[in-house]
Amino acid sequence: ARLVREMRRGGVRIAIDDFGTGHSTEARIGLLSPDIVKIDGGWFAEFCRHAAAERFFRPLVSTLHDRGAKVLVEGIEHATHLRVALDGGVDLLQGYHLARPALAGTIFNEEPLAIDALLGMDNKVVPLHQRR
Repeated sequence: ARLVREMRRGGVRIAIDDFGTGHSTEARIGLLSPDIVKIDGGWFAEFCRHAAAERFFRPLVSTLHDRGAKVLVEGIEHATHLRVALDGGVDLLQGYHLARPALAGTIFNEEPLAIDALLGMDNKVVPLHQRR
């Protein structure tokens, strides 16, 4: 915890990767107080397969927000994943459904898209790679 405080004083932001698997647990979040929690894409995809996913995901995101963290969901590969993530109130999204990875040094628009830009007029998902 002391190292984390020293890093923060130096301007480093702390992120916990792969939340939901392995060592990335609620206890670790309590210990490190991360700025960002990245929810594991594989865990999230499996979670989305359950009928109650949307009902249980929002409280998880709210708990992470209450601890001061922004929430990023990895592995958004289908419209269902995007819907559960958006309905859950996440802050950041990452995955092939939104955009393909780019090589380091590639110039791209660094402005994040508003969540509304991801939704069509009839509230259906419009993947970025299909937009023109």
